[in-house]
Order: sequence, then C-alpha cells, then structure tokens
Amino acid sequence: MKFSGVSLPGLRAVVCVAFLALGAVSAHAATYYVSTTGSDSAGDGSSAKAWKTIGFGLGKMAGGDTLIIKAGTYTDMANFVNGNNYRIPNGTAGAFTTIMAEQPGTVRIKNTGSLQYYDNPLNLTSSNSYVRVDGIVFEIANSVYPEFIASIEGNFNKITRSFFRRGGQMEEYGGWVYVGGSNNLIEDSAGVGSGRYGFAMGGPGATTQRNILRRVVGRLDYSASDQPKATFNVYGNDSGTNVRDILLQNCIAVDGRKGKNGAQPTYGGFYFPKNVVNVTVQGSIVLNVEAEYAGYFLKEMNSQNVKIVDSIAWGGYGTSSIAGIRANSGGNGF
Repeated sequence: MKFSGVSLPGLRAVVCVAFLALGAVSAHAATYYVSTTGSDSAGDGSSAKAWKTIGFGLGKMAGGDTLIIKAGTYTDMANFVNGNNYRIPNGTAGAFTTIMAEQPGTVRIKNTGSLQYYDNPLNLTSSNSYVRVDGIVFEIANSVYPEFIASIEGNFNKITRSFFRRGGQMEEYGGWVYVGGSNNLIEDSAGVGSGRYGFAMGGPGATTQRNILRRVVGRLDYSASDQPKATFNVYGNDSGTNVRDILLQNCIAVDGRKGKNGAQPTYGGFYFPKNVVNVTVQGSIVLNVEAEYAGYFLKEMNSQNVKIVDSIAWGGYGTSSIAGIRANSGGNGF
C-alpha cells in the first residue's frame, strides 16, 4: 500500500525515525542546580549535590538545558550570567536554554568590588539566542562600570520576573537594562536606583527591532549623569530608521527624580529622542515623576508612527511647563 507516493513500510520507517529524533532531543535536555552550599569539585549538578558557582554550571549546560539557582546571594564574576566570560549555549524556539531562580526573588547576583566595562552581571552577547533568564535579582553597588547592569545584545531572548538595582556611583551613560538585539522580551520585571536610562533600546548606529517590554516598572531615584535621563528610553538611530517596531505595554515609571542641577534633566518617564519608527506605548502609567518636559516625551526628532494608547500621566512636576505628552515637530505620524 502507498500513501502520497510513500509505501506504508517506508512511512512507518519515517515516523519511527522522527520519534527517535524527538526522543533524543527530549533525553538530551537536562536540569542542573547551583547552591551557595554546593561544590564545583564534588557536586554533580543534582539538587542534592549542587554545584557552587553559576559560571561553573553554565559551562556544563547544553542548548535547551535548565540551570536552577537555589536561594542565596551569589557574588562577583564567578556567578555572573555573562556570555563574555562563560559559554551560554543557545536554545531553540521550542526549547529555550533557561537560567532561573528556584523561587523568584530569592536569588541575588551582585558585585562586591569595582567592575570593568563588560562585567555585566547579566550579559547576553550578540551570539546568544533563545536564552531565558527568570526570577533573579541583579545588583550593582558602587561601581562606575559597566554601563548597564544587564546588556541584551542577542536575539530571541526572554528576561522574566527579574529585578535590577543600582546604587552609588555610575558612568554617565549608564543605567539598568540595555537591549541592543532584536526580537527580545522583557516581562514582569522592575528596576530601581541610579541611572541615566533605566530601560533603554537603540543607539547612534543601532538596528534594534521587534522588542517588547511588558509589565515592567521603573523608579529612577537619582543620577549624577550630565546626559538626558528617562526611566524608559527608545533612543532610535542617529541617521536612519533601523530602530523600529517596539512595544512598551503596561509599563510604569513611578516616583522618578530629575537629577543634579546644572546638567541635562530627566526629559520624561518615557523619552524617544531620534528617528524611531512604529513604536507603541500601550496601557502604561507615568506617576509622580519629576521631569523637565513631559510624562511621555515621545517624539523629539523625525520619528514616524509613534502611538500612545490607553495610557496616563499623573502628578508630574519639576517645571511649570511640564506636559503629560510632548511631541516636537519633524517626521510624521503621532
């Protein structure tokens, strides 16, 4: 008997091979554990015999595996989720490589001394894709570098239920989370403390596209930076329209401060400076934010098709002329 040109025995063989391949993928995916009381030398990565450092655990993972971090504080580079220092294997659309807290919010990754420019506690490089990071508190205290606590330069990554905290001194362009890649999701997360930009995308020569921030909260407490400041920033691109198709959904900028006198101020809770295209703010709130210009400063230079939908600015202060929404001339569509 034949079915669509394939004999029944042949079809059975194809199906068997497919199931064997699926079984091989499922069998390959593994779950490992890290604990502050574990051992990199004596542990085997199981829950009962966990490894001690996150970096060691990352080195044991294959694509699609899960690394579960038990409650505790993990310090310095041996524990940073940093693709420049440790190989973070890529997952697939159907099987993300996952690095997660056993219980969300009970794992803190932080520095104890000064860091270098690329020493982000969370760094997914341009080579990293289909990686999910979940439930972790990332913190920098009293270190000028790196610019951002988290740098997401790769594509198709997810940061969920995570928290970013920065205290003390910082580089004048710094902040909490920078997204330079495309097709990334940051969801159910928050940032607090010092920074120029809290959550930022784009840059002078960036090609950042199709990213989503959903249910993200930020409180920009203070900044020593001389640069323009905002809790949420889609910078755009200095000379083109390559930063585009961005959604900020159900995001909240709350209780932000303007920054030091004699410098560029906080422009708004949300600030889009240059040439953004197809950027939507939906269901979002700017509440009690001190700023120079507006709760939402969404169109400064030549942006196109910027939308604000079902959103509110309330209690803004800082100057007598502060607006709820501001859009300067140039470009088209608002």
